[in-house]
Amino acid sequence: MIAMRAAAVAFVVPGLFMLSGCATVLNGQTQQVGVESQPSGAICTIDDFHVRTPAMVVLRRDADHHVDCALDGYAASTTTFTSTFDELDYFTVGNLLFGGAVVGMVIDVNSGGAHGLHPKIATVKLTALNPHQ
Repeated sequence: MIAMRAAAVAFVVPGLFMLSGCATVLNGQTQQVGVESQPSGAICTIDDFHVRTPAMVVLRRDADHHVDCALDGYAASTTTFTSTFDELDYFTVGNLLFGGAVVGMVIDVNSGGAHGLHPKIATVKLTALNPHQ
């Protein structure tokens, strides 16, 4: 009975690793990034929510996110968090090492776990409407 349980664990545990994406498990589907403005205090719209800079936000890894910032007395400005496939991400490479190459990579790519947002901190520079400010 003990030998059967040991054999089951020996096959089930590696099988679970093969069916999971390393990057998805370890990175998750979201990423925390920072938004700053020069000068600080701008109201920035990211997707459907608003933050006042400086701020940290959690965004999905698998999509680009546009950041529109405004501050009284300054021209509005925009930047983008770009989602890129991190092919050399250590967790993605883990799929190859632990035998879940095909299934794990499919899971990681579809869930966003194999992607990363860049830059990690976006700085929006606002230009004064009145240059003497």
